[in-house]
Parts: sequence; C-alpha cells; structure tokens
Amino acid sequence: MTSFTSSRATPFRHLALVCAAVLACTQARAVDVDVPLFDGSWSVVLPGSKPVPTVARVSLLDFSGTWLNADKRGPAPDRACLGKQFPITVQISTAAQLNFTAWGSAVSSKCPDLTVELKPVDPRSLQGTVNSGMTIQLVKRK
Repeated sequence: MTSFTSSRATPFRHLALVCAAVLACTQARAVDVDVPLFDGSWSVVLPGSKPVPTVARVSLLDFSGTWLNADKRGPAPDRACLGKQFPITVQISTAAQLNFTAWGSAVSSKCPDLTVELKPVDPRSLQGTVNSGMTIQLVKRK
C-alpha cells in the first residue's frame, strides 16, 4: 500500500514543482519588462561640482528622445557639439535602470556617441555613468 501511495504522489509532486517553476519564471520576467517610466524632460548635471552645472538636457518619449548638449564641461566637450541635439535610443527602461545611447555621431564626426547607464536615486533623479567613465545625474524637470 505504501508503494502505491508514493508512486501516485510522485507525478503530482513533479507537476507541482513544474507549476511552481513556471510561475517563478513568469513573475521574474514580469519585473524586467521594458516600459517608458522615464518619459519627460531631464537636466543632466555633474554631481559634486559647485555650482552644479547643467551640461545637457534630455527629453524622452516612448524609448527615444534627444540629448541637447549645453556645456563644454559635459561628456561631449567639442564646440561642434554645443547646442546640438543628439538623437537618443533607449535600450533598457525598467524600474531598476535606464540605459540609452545619445548618437552624437549623427550630428558631427567630432561628437561622440554617448552610452548612458543610470539607476534611480529617488523619484526625481537618476545617477550613473557615461561610456567615458564620467558620472552624471539626471534630474527631472518640471
């Protein structure tokens, strides 16, 4: 009798384990879904600088946008880049991170492409790095 009960219980145990694994994978993937959480206008500042200069402005909408280079202290210091709008393509937009590329080369060969990796600090700011290694912060504009 014991072997009959345990042999019947085994398929149910396997089914329960499979269901639990599928549910865990589904929930894990739902957390990492890309959504345009960071749409809007942002000021790009250099944290730790006094006064804190706004080196660029970023506008995002539906996984694209523009980077307007405003100051030579920023990550695209060449004069050919000042006052120019670089197109942006968002690669990752989740609650935990925002990664995008600002395509400076689309404006001038003197302007670098900027790969930006950011993490939320609070509801109104993100902080991270540009591919040059420079630390930047995005502050939500009103």
